[in-house]
Amino acid sequence: MGILLLERGRHGAQVTEAGKSVLAHAREVLTRLELIRSEADNKTKVSGRIRIGSIPSATLSLLPKAIANFSRRYPKVEVVLLEEPAQGTEELTEWLNTRTVDLAFLELPVPNLETVPVLQDELCAVVSGASPLSRHKRASVRELAKNHS
Repeated sequence: MGILLLERGRHGAQVTEAGKSVLAHAREVLTRLELIRSEADNKTKVSGRIRIGSIPSATLSLLPKAIANFSRRYPKVEVVLLEEPAQGTEELTEWLNTRTVDLAFLELPVPNLETVPVLQDELCAVVSGASPLSRHKRASVRELAKNHS
């Protein structure tokens, strides 16, 4: 710039009048840059609310860590979790169709909905020898609920 901003002497450096003026402008520029950065961050940050429907098993095993990670990444998004207590898909499907929830974690298959498998899980049911299910190699959660006594 060709302007003397500091004068060095035996007792250290002193800011010149021109230096004081430049310093005030530089601070103003830095403040404005921070405001620009802050505004840009606010406009690019995701915010809002996401409503998630879930069966109890996913609520307990899969979602706590996933929601914690999501909330760290998107702190301005409110996560609302609705649990369907019967472990069934009918209620969750209804919630999706009526837009009560934005997405749902449920047991596949689900007809007439676009699905994306996120986890394959094997559960083991232990039943008494007197149970009608004891003769089956596989049983759905729904069948287990029906035969529970």
